[in-house]
Amino acid sequence: MLEGVDEDADERAVLFVRENGKPLADAVAELKTVVLQGRLTLELAPDLDDERSLPAPNGRTLVHYAPYGVVVGIVPWNSPITLAALQIIPALLAGNSVVLKVPESCPLALTLTAELMARALPPGLLNIISGLPADVGDTLTLHPDVGKIAFTGSIPSARKIIANAARR
Repeated sequence: MLEGVDEDADERAVLFVRENGKPLADAVAELKTVVLQGRLTLELAPDLDDERSLPAPNGRTLVHYAPYGVVVGIVPWNSPITLAALQIIPALLAGNSVVLKVPESCPLALTLTAELMARALPPGLLNIISGLPADVGDTLTLHPDVGKIAFTGSIPSARKIIANAARR
């Protein structure tokens, strides 16, 4: 999943600077962090398959993972690549598909990075969508097939997403 993500990182960093306004060193660091955090997350992946039994007051508690199905990821403009990777990689490892809504103000560097990740996956497992929150965001957060929403952003946006999710 991370093969090739560091390809053309310098070119994507320049694009990231142009669309986001980050200093070049910060843009390069964010792109390189994706691979590092991805590798660290992948190292922990085998633990997902470990079913554990924990003692409980009246018996035992069985802990295991169960995929949600479709996870929607929504990230802000200020650190979109890092935050998207923190949503995408764990969701995929847990057996979900992901629909990533990129920030409308700076979608390009993130879209190119996510496309590199998607190349290593079966088609349809990682999907990228862009558009205005009132159009795309509402459609995603109200959709009945969405099992989980991962979001980082403003409080007003969080309130809207929570209200939408509660309706379904």
